[in-house]
Order: sequence, then C-alpha cells, then structure tokens
Amino acid sequence: AVAVASVASDRICIATNGTVQVILSSDDIISCCIGCGTCIGGDALKAMIYWVNEGIVTGGRDGCQPYPYDIKCGIPCPLMDFVKNAKMQRCHHKCQNIYYRNDYFNDKHYGNFFIISFIISFFIIFYHI
Repeated sequence: AVAVASVASDRICIATNGTVQVILSSDDIISCCIGCGTCIGGDALKAMIYWVNEGIVTGGRDGCQPYPYDIKCGIPCPLMDFVKNAKMQRCHHKCQNIYYRNDYFNDKHYGNFFIISFIISFFIIFYHI
C-alpha cells in the first residue's frame, strides 16, 4: 500500500507535467481497500485497481488522511506496533484533520486503466508471467 501510494503520487505528477503534486494516503489504501493488504505486505495490483476505481485521498503530513504511525516508532517499526494499530484500523470516509479544506470524497485522486495496463505489461515482460 505504501509503495502504491508513492507510485500513484508520482504518476499524477508526471501525467500533469508537475502541475499537480500530491502525496497520496497509504492509510486510505490500507484501511479501505479490501484485499489490498497491510503496511507489512499486500497486493500491489489490487491497490492500483483500487486507485482507478475508488480513488485515493491525500496523505503525507498535512493531507486528508495522514500516515498514522509515529516516526518515533523507528525504522522499521516493531511488528507489535503495526499489529496493534492494524487492529484499530477502520475505513473512515472522512478527512482526519478538521482543518483540512476538502471533504473525503472531494479529495479523491483517480488513476486510469492505461496506467494499470502499462504496469501489467511491464510485469508480463519482466517476470514472464
């Protein structure tokens, strides 16, 4: 989920020639995309399809759904901290920051199927799937 949020953010920046620069929320993917996985691992293709179909809100430090794990936790964060937070993880269709300017659904950023087909083609060529 973290990698897909980063890839999607980069794809948006590239597709708009740098006019739209957002940090998308890995927390939105982790908590709302059923079957996409967790921050410990997951299905990147399902997360990309989620981006196309459902959209992903902003994250980062000041976005709609900021990354919920404290940097003080360490890198890598101890597994028990992830497990504890994963149990509390729920999909919330609202922005966490009450001062944020958009509501959840207006903050969504969507991919398109051209991006997904390109990525699938890359995997087929590179990994001979």
